[in-house]
Amino acid sequence: MDNSKRHTELLDEFYKGNVSAGDQMQLREALESGDLSEGRLDSYYRERWNQAGDTMDSEIQERMYGNLLRKIAFRTEDRKRSRVSKWIITASACAACLVAGIIGTWFVMGTGPQEDLSKLYTVRTEKGQKTTVMLPDGTTVWLNSDSRLSYDMTYDLKERNVSLSGEGYFEVAKDPERPFTVHTADYNVTALGTAFNISTYDTSNEAVTTLVEGKVRVHSEHIDTELTPDQSLTYDRGDNRYVRKSSVQSYTAGLWRNNELVVSPGTTLEKFAVLLERNYNIAFVFKDESIKDYKFEGVIKNSQLLNVLELISISAPVEYSIDNNTVILDRKQ
Repeated sequence: MDNSKRHTELLDEFYKGNVSAGDQMQLREALESGDLSEGRLDSYYRERWNQAGDTMDSEIQERMYGNLLRKIAFRTEDRKRSRVSKWIITASACAACLVAGIIGTWFVMGTGPQEDLSKLYTVRTEKGQKTTVMLPDGTTVWLNSDSRLSYDMTYDLKERNVSLSGEGYFEVAKDPERPFTVHTADYNVTALGTAFNISTYDTSNEAVTTLVEGKVRVHSEHIDTELTPDQSLTYDRGDNRYVRKSSVQSYTAGLWRNNELVVSPGTTLEKFAVLLERNYNIAFVFKDESIKDYKFEGVIKNSQLLNVLELISISAPVEYSIDNNTVILDRKQ
């Protein structure tokens, strides 16, 4: 197969959001070597953009196509590296918008016509939704319900910076020259080729980072420490203190990606209800305040809501009823 045809096939898969990390590397190499010229890329994306015209909101299409054209002219001192990165980022954003109905809701925001580098690409999941994101460098991020991930146009130029609110599981592509950092409201987590989970919901009193493999550095104004596999670090927002745990079952931290429900030891029914509200987009009402303190733990493989409610009812003297989009919990009589 000639290179031209192979490049077209790779671009087609990349545009659909199906390209692997290895194929992304082939595209990078083709761009760096000049085998895949900017002129050809421009023609390719113009053609695909026109094909998408009937399925994409016209206002979004015009705004994003304007961004794409500005990126064609974008240069930095490291011209070759910039050319590769800007096209990878652009293709990711275009593909994401075209498949938004499948993987979640994407937003493209800007702060002004002269500030292309500050424009954000944001992936947002609502309550009851989950999604998977492939970042421009091949890093894969799973986003849990009610979460938000953002990065700007400088991603993968000299550093790889993303911002997270909610919960995300990260499998980071190895690139020692470009550190990967997740910024949260409480602290930052920097890693090289690593797999880890971060839970940092605004509605929770805790932010937890769990390392599955590799090594991460957790740092802020108040802490600078490293985690090794099967370690976790919890920041207690109420007490303003950090707690490190070793020999944790780190594999459970990402089970939510498979729709398994992990209930940490000592989770009260009140906190359990918050978790269920987020996962199923349903409200909970307690008719008896005293049942809020019952504690639960375990992994629920069949995480359908009714199954979870039945398990709660079996495990504690709690009964439930459902009224429209509200679950009412009461003490068993």
